[in-house]
Amino acid sequence: MSSTLPSVSVETAVTIPIATITSVYASASSYYYSSLLPVMKTETNLDANVSYSNIGDELQATMSYYSLLEVQATATDPQVIVSVAAEAATASEVMNEIYKSNTMYEGKRPSLGGNLALAIVFGLMLVLQAVFGIMTKQWWFFVTYMCGIFLEVLGYSSRVWSHYNLNNFDAYVMQFVCITLAPCFLMAGIYFILAQLTVVMGQAFSILRPMQYSLIFIICDLISIVLQAAGGAMAAIELSDHKSTRSGSNVMVIGLAYQGLYNGSVPNFMVYFLLQMLYFQKTVWFQDLFQGI
Repeated sequence: MSSTLPSVSVETAVTIPIATITSVYASASSYYYSSLLPVMKTETNLDANVSYSNIGDELQATMSYYSLLEVQATATDPQVIVSVAAEAATASEVMNEIYKSNTMYEGKRPSLGGNLALAIVFGLMLVLQAVFGIMTKQWWFFVTYMCGIFLEVLGYSSRVWSHYNLNNFDAYVMQFVCITLAPCFLMAGIYFILAQLTVVMGQAFSILRPMQYSLIFIICDLISIVLQAAGGAMAAIELSDHKSTRSGSNVMVIGLAYQGLYNGSVPNFMVYFLLQMLYFQKTVWFQDLFQGI
């Protein structure tokens, strides 16, 4: 009686050299039994154990897949080869799914097209900012916007990097920190514009004096940067130690919330400035009208 063949087409020929298969299996097995299991038995931190368990799942899936490949590569019976090839194909899918779910992006892959487009757009803006900054010689605005846009370029370039390597620690931390810190520098340039508007149009249109914009908001920016940088550093350390990044993420969220709080006041200052200007122009128009009568 013939055995039931798998209903899906599988690759029966093993293209990976047997020496490589044996080496990968031996490495995964050695790390799992000699390094990971002893640590898991003594680790008391729940988050760390969850992380180690995820690594263990990856190693077990890897061992299962490569052990099947070894059997497939050394088998001589055609039916055994077909049967093991089907099992290896399934094991490969399981291994890939576990690998994806255990990445730093929790199973998601950063979009290549979207992040590449943003990196290019910010790169072009960086060039334009450099040209216009040198032409206008507004050095404070030039420096803050150059720093902010450069961080955006680095951040989105790092996400492109992560697209090709989901477990690259450096790429993950770089995109995490750069994209978070960039708005602080961009907003510093906007504070400068508010201060300059006050100088050009007059103190009567503004709630604050020109230097007060720089003093107040730059101090707020520095506090926000310190909080976010500290949170990013904590998250990076926790991640490298295979622990939950909850503490570092919470500190970063506090920094972001603080940044959003004081940045939310900037539109209010702008609206007040514009309303004051409109009111002034309207008042002057009425005065000119009555003087002409």
